Amino acid sequence: SRMAICPNDFYFEKNLGDSIVNFQRKVALITGGSSGIGRAAAIAFGKAGANVIVAARREAEGTETVELITHAGGAARFIQADVSNSDGIVELMDRMIETYGQLDCAFNNAGTEGKFAPISDAPTPPRSAVSVGFSETPKNL
Repeated sequence: SRMAICPNDFYFEKNLGDSIVNFQRKVALITGGSSGIGRAAAIAFGKAGANVIVAARREAEGTETVELITHAGGAARFIQADVSNSDGIVELMDRMIETYGQLDCAFNNAGTEGKFAPISDAPTPPRSAVSVGFSETPKNL
């Protein structure tokens, strides 16, 4: 359920044959940024110059991600959030806007695994990692 939403106003530069995205003065929100692909994405956005919001449920791991970003020369802040429900998303957006006043890019990496069982055994339609990444994205962004 990984999806990056970025406006087309970011530009690419050529540097020794590699494409580099410049996110200077941009704010990037990374959900599920406390480990794995989310952590790697958060560090990459930080290295590209973004002000990174690391959003995750686990505070210790999220704070560690922020430390890795700042150690690499980036700017980041951790916001503890549960984006599996609308109230958690609203609180996250409020805190992010309060801090930076804008959102330029979202890397929607958060997901839930749920119970592993055949889909025929599910009592209600299953909520998958994909549904957290897509259905709970704020509609007004």
